[in-house]
Amino acid sequence: MTVEISTARWIVTGVADDDTPHMVEDAAIAHADGVIIAVGPTSKVTLAYPEAQVSAYANHMIRPGLIDSHHHIGLTPLQMGAPESPLGLWFAAR
Repeated sequence: MTVEISTARWIVTGVADDDTPHMVEDAAIAHADGVIIAVGPTSKVTLAYPEAQVSAYANHMIRPGLIDSHHHIGLTPLQMGAPESPLGLWFAAR
């Protein structure tokens, strides 16, 4: 298992009931084979995985990805009256 670490100024780990984001400052994510195995302060995560390759993003925020689970199977854009675009393209257009 090859562990990689990404560090950032902030990492969003979730959202509170009042829609306030849970954020860790000076944080790191350790991941291997597409699975997150640790999230926390950079000093603790890098200490836990000393052999990991580290990619640093000192002026960036890392947040959970979005999954496009919205689709219309069997409907064509013509039947719906408007073109259907993947979520990523919709975001890019805005």
